[in-house]
Amino acid sequence: MSLVRAWESYRNRKTRVGIVLDFLILVAVVVLLVPSLRMGVMVNVIRITLRQPQRYIEQTKMLIPSWLVFSDSDGRVVTLPDTLSRPILINFAATWSPQSRAEMKSLNLFEKIYGDYVDLYVVFTEERDEVERYIEKRKYNFRRLYLENEDVFDIGDRGLTMDLINSIPSSVLLDKDGSIIVKKFGAARWTGKRVNLLLEPLIEKP
Repeated sequence: MSLVRAWESYRNRKTRVGIVLDFLILVAVVVLLVPSLRMGVMVNVIRITLRQPQRYIEQTKMLIPSWLVFSDSDGRVVTLPDTLSRPILINFAATWSPQSRAEMKSLNLFEKIYGDYVDLYVVFTEERDEVERYIEKRKYNFRRLYLENEDVFDIGDRGLTMDLINSIPSSVLLDKDGSIIVKKFGAARWTGKRVNLLLEPLIEKP
């Protein structure tokens, strides 16, 4: 039986709704079988559902632990400042995480809008070259840091910082006094009215 006859036989046995449903099932199966397509669909669905973060209600300060060692995109050792001159947003990310991938576009826009007033650091625990290829392909401009501690996941309970590292993606926004303004486990949308209201009191514009 030729393909044309097979199609005619199939179409005669199916309603339009049935044909559409079969097509959607076929697309879903293909997406599930092809990892790159599956990741892309997941990222786009998550991105649509992202919500802006809420203010952290507890009056708590956070210090960047001295035992954390970072390097930048060029492999140079970087130390985050003990004393902040302006607000800082630290995001713990990974390219293998669909949530993290979905959030990166929003973080890149955050950098464009607030980069002159807030320091943004996106911290990865992956190999630098792999991440840099991913970032370059998507033309993201936010600053990347890489955890150099090989034993960071064996350190044990060291409070909020380890909670953030172990909950990728996660973020913490601090004012220049080190007080926690946002503590977010999971992805968020980092632009919009609520974000602007959170940042306005913290930003010192010339």
